[in-house]
Amino acid sequence: IRVAALKGLGRETEALVELEAPAGTEVHPRLLVQAAALNLDNGQRDRAHQLLRQALAREPGLVSAWYNLGEAGAFDTDGADIAAMQALLERDATTAYDRTLLHFSLGKAFLARDEHARAFEHFVAGNAAKRRRLTRYDVANDEHAMVQLTREFPASVLTQPDLRAHPTELPVFVVGMPRSGTSLVEQMLASHPAVYGAGELSALPDAVAQRASTDRANWRLLAERYLQAAQTRAGVAERITDKLPLNFLNVGFIRLLFPNARIIHCRRDPVDCGLSCFTTLFEEGNEFSFDLTELGRFIRAYHALMNHWRAVMPPDRFIEVDYEAIVADVETEARRLVAFCGLPWHASITNFYDTHRTVRSASRLQVRQPIYRTSVNRAAAFGAALDPLRDAL
Repeated sequence: IRVAALKGLGRETEALVELEAPAGTEVHPRLLVQAAALNLDNGQRDRAHQLLRQALAREPGLVSAWYNLGEAGAFDTDGADIAAMQALLERDATTAYDRTLLHFSLGKAFLARDEHARAFEHFVAGNAAKRRRLTRYDVANDEHAMVQLTREFPASVLTQPDLRAHPTELPVFVVGMPRSGTSLVEQMLASHPAVYGAGELSALPDAVAQRASTDRANWRLLAERYLQAAQTRAGVAERITDKLPLNFLNVGFIRLLFPNARIIHCRRDPVDCGLSCFTTLFEEGNEFSFDLTELGRFIRAYHALMNHWRAVMPPDRFIEVDYEAIVADVETEARRLVAFCGLPWHASITNFYDTHRTVRSASRLQVRQPIYRTSVNRAAAFGAALDPLRDAL
């Protein structure tokens, strides 16, 4: 419980100390997995791999260790890891939750061997298992909600000056579909000495939840609460990035709450982006991602909403960046983003992968690598298997 609390407070170093055993004692395998996960958040892949192998040596059936090994991209290439996970999958005693983890892990293991068809079979099975547990989710509700947002925040509402709004330029909201490049953009900006990368904050959704019961005259209080949460560890930063992707839903509210805030919309090829969502096991939220047709419907509704925001937002407060453009020319796009944030250029940004900070998103290891091109047109290798996604789009 203490480890989870420290991690929630952003005190990862202290959490790791809690997990370290005194000399001559052994750490429980499950605690080794927690330590490995924290090391992954901090970019320490080799240390995480070492801890996970220690855990599996003592408890070979520990599915969470196998899953995190997949997250670390550290499976053996000789097939021994695959055989071990398949054996666990076939055990009657393996729980439904662990089967889901194993399917995603096997998917990643087969991807590492370029066996795309076998990998996809496991991703389909893992996603189907996860989707069965989401009994209350209906993508139609998301589609309807996005249409309603375009009606709630028309140009006439967003262009009305409101002297009660907070004048700060501190927040920079990085939004888009999950797996669209939001973590990469934040890592680039957080490499600037004047920027603090706050990660995926829950403070804005919390404010959104309160706005219906709060008179607009009191929205300044919501803004102050948001800033208090965002500034907890930001020091004297001139800009703070908040990269919760689904804040794309809240662009209109952000505009009214912080008219001087900047919003960066990250775009990516929709099939590549959808594939990346489908091959990621989101523990919480993103319920739309576990079925290819629902995923396509959600992305289509998201595109329609972003078309609306693009039409009503001022260009000095709203900018769009394509993942593929960053891959093609990282410095050009980085310079454009830094200028948009009202900051001078700093050379450290092009070496963003050397910036040491905790990253908790699914891209925590990728943002610590130089730009690579293998994620562009990644969907082509899966052929017709992605047709349900393409058809829905």
